[in-house]
Amino acid sequence: LGMAVGKSLARDRSRVIAVIGDGSMTAGLAFEGLNQAGDLDRDLIVVLNDNEMSISPNVGALSSFLSRKLTSKRFQNFKREIESVLRSVPGGESMLQIAKRGEESLKGFFTPGMLFEALKFEYVGPLEGHRLPSLIESFENIRRLEGPILVHVLTTKGKGYRPAECDPTRFH
Repeated sequence: LGMAVGKSLARDRSRVIAVIGDGSMTAGLAFEGLNQAGDLDRDLIVVLNDNEMSISPNVGALSSFLSRKLTSKRFQNFKREIESVLRSVPGGESMLQIAKRGEESLKGFFTPGMLFEALKFEYVGPLEGHRLPSLIESFENIRRLEGPILVHVLTTKGKGYRPAECDPTRFH
């Protein structure tokens, strides 16, 4: 967060990415940082590596598909156009609020990200961390977004090293 604020003050448009593990979510410090980051509304991407010590259930392929689609350039442009049109018509603000609540309900139904959305983060995920092509596509979409973003990535502890995959606690 400090790096993101510093870059913002220096008018540096490059992105800051922080990678945290799901184990850090059991302590209050991670939530304090996320709370302040959401409040400051700086461009910041937080990648939550969830390696089977899940903080939320894996909701599968549908959620991953929705995350890729909801962050795509086409969808984001469409969303901005709809917002612009609704703001320009009488009563449009009310319709815009209804549309936003509908979008949040849809995302909340399919994703475990309601907590992060409450902290004012755009939630993306969960994404399968070992499916490189879809992960790359998602990150290409995410880099176009602005503001605080939390990317929930599911991985397998010890992936690729059989003894660690069989006994992740021993090889932690």
